[in-house]
Amino acid sequence: MWEMRTASPVNAENMRYLWKETGQPSVVVNSERTLTFFMRAGGNAVIAEPVFRQWFGNLLEPVECVPSRVGEGIRAVSSATPAELQHAPSRNIRMEVLKRDQFRCKACGQRPAEDPNIVLHVHHVRPWGQGGLTGMHNLLTLCHTCHTGLDPHFEWQLLTMVPDGVVATMPELEDNLKAFAEGVRRYREIVAAQLKTLEAETPA
Repeated sequence: MWEMRTASPVNAENMRYLWKETGQPSVVVNSERTLTFFMRAGGNAVIAEPVFRQWFGNLLEPVECVPSRVGEGIRAVSSATPAELQHAPSRNIRMEVLKRDQFRCKACGQRPAEDPNIVLHVHHVRPWGQGGLTGMHNLLTLCHTCHTGLDPHFEWQLLTMVPDGVVATMPELEDNLKAFAEGVRRYREIVAAQLKTLEAETPA
């Protein structure tokens, strides 16, 4: 789940066509003047390569990325703290998580104060092996029984139990997923239409 990412050029005409078909306005940036306009107005822009290299050349360099919180996509490793990049939570972070969760298993509700046989673990909701960072937004208190009983180890529903672990509520996430799926469907329809047009225009 840790990966190297780098920007890549696009076909300007295709991008503007796709934005138009999906009802999104866009501008062409081919000078400092139009770049200033875009930076103030925002939205979608196709930026000429010379302009992009002059002002945003560093964005073309490969960047090591890691998953962020659900709903936030990925982020550069450089934006993570040293503690987040360590596999095991530090003693301070472990205690912060236990206090936040009121020394109680977030799955079954048991706590050592009521049963001295209860052992609490600080669990990576998104497993470390799948890119999960050791940050408060990805750590949750589970008792030994619930922790060892996880199958699969990555249980998405636990994200709803992490304060500030999920950017949006589950209904909002479902709406976002539906909107994303609809966007993918429309994109595929547009591409299919383009391919048919190209096939019709290509001499046999």
